[in-house]
Amino acid sequence: MRKIVFSILLLVVGCAEPVDQASTNLKKGDEFFAKNEYEVAEYYYDKIPEDSPFFRQAQKKLNVIAAVKEKWKIDVGDTVEISKVTITENKYTTDNDSKSPIHTLTVVNTSWKKLKRVNIEFSYFTEAGIIITRLVVNDVELDLDPNTQKVYENISPGTIYFQFATCEAKIINAYFQ
Repeated sequence: MRKIVFSILLLVVGCAEPVDQASTNLKKGDEFFAKNEYEVAEYYYDKIPEDSPFFRQAQKKLNVIAAVKEKWKIDVGDTVEISKVTITENKYTTDNDSKSPIHTLTVVNTSWKKLKRVNIEFSYFTEAGIIITRLVVNDVELDLDPNTQKVYENISPGTIYFQFATCEAKIINAYFQ
């Protein structure tokens, strides 16, 4: 009789532990997932066994992480290639009423890849050279062939609420084909 009770107790404890551990791993994974720390979250989700009631939840999160990682592969540019994309001329007009500068930029692509789009940072300065603000325009479509340059007009980064004297524009990320 004691052996039977002990066997049942071992069976119950043995089964309960993986469920508790799977629950703990899911909670830890969710904590790191919420903080966008996907590598650590993935570690905890991967520890949840297939026979766990938490396995489906973990797999859904792992699918999201895989999609995020795939997007990272597509969007993260090669820094060497990004350095080969420059703005050689930055002309702008402003309207005192709207306070929204409109830029005309000459973009040069000296890389060997076709440039699809860029993110541009505009820095606005006072006459004394003090920065007033920085504005970023993401995903400016360019479609610029390798070793060419082109003028792009009507690029508006947004509204500036203070008078500025000069502006610098630089490429902060580039996406190639």
